[in-house]
Order: sequence, then structure tokens, then C-alpha cells
Amino acid sequence: MHRAFEELRKKFAHSIYLMQPDDNQDYIINTDATVKAIGAVLMQKDKEDRTKVVSTASRVLTPAERKCTTCELELLAIVYALRKFRIYIYGHKVTLNTDHKSLTFLKKCVVSSTRVARWILEIEQWDLEIQHIKGIENTLADVLSRNPPIYQSPMSQTQDSATK
Repeated sequence: MHRAFEELRKKFAHSIYLMQPDDNQDYIINTDATVKAIGAVLMQKDKEDRTKVVSTASRVLTPAERKCTTCELELLAIVYALRKFRIYIYGHKVTLNTDHKSLTFLKKCVVSSTRVARWILEIEQWDLEIQHIKGIENTLADVLSRNPPIYQSPMSQTQDSATK
């Protein structure tokens, strides 16, 4: 079983290649959110028109963020991705793919929340085209949002060991 896992891990590691960003190409960002975390993938097309990963990002939601609606969480994932990948995408056209269809109508919506209004204003600074994709086509961002890195502060680790 261990050998099978190692073989699978090796094949997976060789199936995903990170590429250096090309300043002459536009960017593609895929985002996803779950009730636990948000994830994003920054990509570009290579010379053979294949989509390649430039960078990935994910994080666990705070307790306050977990109380947000699904639409707000998906919007938070977009804002998080734009902030995280700012150094790459500044001055470039970005195609943003989300599996949450209502976000494609973002500029036409009536906003009832000040938090959402702030996020929309932040999003509007970018040359952004939001497109809907099927959830099955959003696998990498989906994986990142379901398996975020879990960090523990040194303080919580000492508390855990003291209670054992």
C-alpha cells in the first residue's frame, strides 16, 4: 500500500508543472470557496496554448467568515485571489473563472451589504472578465479550498501539549 501511495504521489508531482509568468500574456484565475476555506489558482497559456499553473493560494476561513453566505464566500475567494496575485496581474487582463454563476452578474446586482460593496469596489480596479465554469472543470481550486494548509500558532501547540 505504501509503495502504491508513493507511486501515485510521484505521478501527481510530475503531472503539475509550475511555469514562470510571461509578462506578455494575460492571466487566468480560478477560485473556489467551501465552508472551511478558500482557494485560488493563477494560470497562463504557454506557447502551445496549454494552460499552466503559475501560482496557487489557499487559506482557512476565520470563524466570522464561516457565517457568510455562499455567494459572499465565493466573492471573498475572488478578492483573496486578486490580493494574493496582485504582483503578477497588475496591469494585465485577467479572466476569472468561478463555479458560482451569480458572480458573473456582479456589476448588475443591487448591493445590500457594505462588506460586499467594498469588495466590489476593490474588484473594479482590475481589468477583469468573470466567467462561469462547471465545478468539474475547477478541480485544482476546489482541492485547495477543501484541503487548506492548517497552521497552529506556537501558543496553541504548547496549550495542546499541556492538556495531554
